Amino acid sequence: MSASTTKDGTKPSAITRLIVDGATQLGVVPAKYAHLLGLAPEHLHDDLYRTPASSAIHILELLTVNAPWAEVAQLLARRSRLGVLGIWDYLLTCAPTPLAGIRDAATHLAAVTDAGRGRRSGGGRTTGDHPSDDGGRRLL
Repeated sequence: MSASTTKDGTKPSAITRLIVDGATQLGVVPAKYAHLLGLAPEHLHDDLYRTPASSAIHILELLTVNAPWAEVAQLLARRSRLGVLGIWDYLLTCAPTPLAGIRDAATHLAAVTDAGRGRRSGGGRTTGDHPSDDGGRRLL
């Protein structure tokens, strides 16, 4: 199986790099996450590699120990710039509105993030969900 194959439970290395950058910004010591699967430099810096979602989630959990989730989300949004997130950059900036870009991105979600996610639209809302480690589903 090639490193670019979409598989449940994975995230693109570009998203994981952004999360690792956030960890650096918030002072999380790399020794707390560098050992995780998929975080070796040759994987993290390969845009065709898909990092295990569990590794990215663990780093996000470390981030929220250092700052409230709202602050973490704002930091990651500030640190993201055009060219950092690959297809997400394209989908979000080529649509007529941010919501249309999110809907386009959700349509192609399995190509850019955890293939186990789903998308539902209705009542004027677009909702994404993904399977959680405990076997349930969580809304995004």
